Amino acid sequence: MQVHWVTPFVVCVGKERIYRGAIWSSLSSREYDGVVILEPSYQPPESDSYTIRLELGYPTEKWFKGEDPRSDPRILRALEKAGKIKEDLAETEKEAPAANPVE
Repeated sequence: MQVHWVTPFVVCVGKERIYRGAIWSSLSSREYDGVVILEPSYQPPESDSYTIRLELGYPTEKWFKGEDPRSDPRILRALEKAGKIKEDLAETEKEAPAANPVE
């Protein structure tokens, strides 16, 4: 994946927009007050996929403004309905849905 500084994204359930964010390069010196996905900089040789994290603010959470939208129940319901919640972690992650793993 190659990102040039900032690439915006919108998290949707169906056609409903839930929140906005940006894929952010860790090389950027600009701050951001929304949800960020940091550009993956390393992929283990034995892996065929990257792990991404939805984080608040950049370069640290102190830059984030507003309510944390990542745990919106509409997102969790859609992931559960689509069978994307890993069963062995589903109960633990329901307590903190912002970090739900997806397949």
